[in-house]
Amino acid sequence: MKIIKPRLIFLISILVLNSGIYAEKKTLDRYDLPDYHHTKVITEPTDEELEKYNKIIEADPGNTKAFFERGKIFSARKLFEKAIKDYNEAIKLNNKDSKMYFERAEAFYAIEEYKKAILDFTAAIKLDDTFALAFRKRSDTYLWLDDPENSIKDMTRTIQLSPNNELLYHNRGLSYLYVIKKEKDYDKALMDFNKVIEINPGYVNAYFERGNIYSLKGEYEKAIEEYNKVIELDGKLAAVYSNRGDIYEKLGLKEKAAADHKKAGELRHKGY
Repeated sequence: MKIIKPRLIFLISILVLNSGIYAEKKTLDRYDLPDYHHTKVITEPTDEELEKYNKIIEADPGNTKAFFERGKIFSARKLFEKAIKDYNEAIKLNNKDSKMYFERAEAFYAIEEYKKAILDFTAAIKLDDTFALAFRKRSDTYLWLDDPENSIKDMTRTIQLSPNNELLYHNRGLSYLYVIKKEKDYDKALMDFNKVIEINPGYVNAYFERGNIYSLKGEYEKAIEEYNKVIELDGKLAAVYSNRGDIYEKLGLKEKAAADHKKAGELRHKGY
């Protein structure tokens, strides 16, 4: 069975989040927590906006908002070192705004300064313990620091704050399955994927991961049922044919195994 590298789990989650599978797109607040159906529609900052904040800062070096907004412009343009300098200035002027720490944490995360990112996400959470997106992003960061236990804790807190967001259960299930990787946690992962399907019966990857869990547990008939459901919902996923083919091979069903592996190869050749 094809196993996902642990450190790529949330990169995969981000790809899911931005892969165009949504029923609709909706402009969310920058600090809202995206879900399966809604994602942020981000507009690129203009040169005029940057120049506006340059002039404000030149005229008023104590303008907190100007440093903060210019920092966000630099972040959007991937000029993270410049962004961090502006966030530093903004925080010096006002150290009670959770969003400023959050933005600086995001910039540190982008340049792989994960320990600094953790400190700033934590500062944001101390100022606002209902800041769901900060918990979610700190959870991601803990994974990059090889700290899955704290990552799981933050995922769980995010779920408490947003209990109907299927992506959160999906991500926690992936962590139980591929990061913790203890047999006793397979059932926890299974419960999370069950919850995903309860919220959204069309969530293809939840069926796929349930199939993977049943395969790991040696419950091959159940695994095949899950893979069949994936194919019913989306017949272009090479991995599901490959995994089902592996099971058929273990069961001695050589013709079915060969057919699935052939189909998987054809789909991979087409880029699926």
